Amino acid sequence: MCEIKREQVQSAREWMADMSVQTEYGDFSLLDLHDKDRKRRMAEYWVKLLALEKLAREQGLVPVFLTLTARPEYHPSPAKGDNRWDGSLPENAARHLSGLWAELRLALFKLDIHPSGVRVTEPHKDGCPHGHALMFCHPSEKAAIKEAVDEIWDWSDSAAQVKFLDDLPPGQKPASAASYTMKYVMKSLGCEDPTALDSYATWTSTWAIRSASWFGLPTQKVWRALRSAKNCKFDSPDLALLVRQAQSGDYYSALKTMGGLGIKTKDRPFQFEVTEDGEIKVYEDGKVSCGTRTTIFMLFKLVEKALGEWHTG
Repeated sequence: MCEIKREQVQSAREWMADMSVQTEYGDFSLLDLHDKDRKRRMAEYWVKLLALEKLAREQGLVPVFLTLTARPEYHPSPAKGDNRWDGSLPENAARHLSGLWAELRLALFKLDIHPSGVRVTEPHKDGCPHGHALMFCHPSEKAAIKEAVDEIWDWSDSAAQVKFLDDLPPGQKPASAASYTMKYVMKSLGCEDPTALDSYATWTSTWAIRSASWFGLPTQKVWRALRSAKNCKFDSPDLALLVRQAQSGDYYSALKTMGGLGIKTKDRPFQFEVTEDGEIKVYEDGKVSCGTRTTIFMLFKLVEKALGEWHTG
């Protein structure tokens, strides 16, 4: 399988090497743009992780690292216990894990716990997926999170692990939560040699499994849109500040402007709506009664359709 995928990637890279896009800013190699995008994504994750940890520490939140597995019937060759595999494929197990994760988020929401962080999916040696998640919570919420995880992953004592990264012996300094998690993110993004293709990249591509995602934060699409906004006028000084922070890459300050961590999406000072044609509408709580909102800004097109033209050779 890896060899087939490697040939596909090599063929795609050869095609991209023969393609270029011509714009008013110059000509660009499609292959160079592809490889730079890989590095950009890695840098983006690192910046966001650092900002997330810094803001969490300021708010008195503590890091929690979860390792979450699928039920035994999804494992074709389990390392422990009897084989109870029912023929399920990795894509089935991934949907199963996503359902359990949604159940956990809902259970915490009902307890008024709104953690923020990142979730990464990896394969076991038998191909069955398992998940890792870094989240930040208030110290008073630790017991409730552990209890919620144990209630959902209830089929085995080793079905899920909850590790509070600050719970260390006296005198031992905790490691950075961002650096602890980044090793999982780098693998999920395939940010090593772009010409290399390991079993992980083949696995995620074959089974269409999303490798990494954020939760409890403004969406990635909104962040990238704010960073790309050009020639915009703002009726709201707070929105203008948010765009300046985004365009300077200051995710920490932008996250503070957006209300910080541990709050509901509906309680953030700005609400974003992405339309089908890529336009973003930004809403700010107005002085209108009955909780209605007033549109203050139509942001911009996410993709400029007439940016450039494709050329071969």
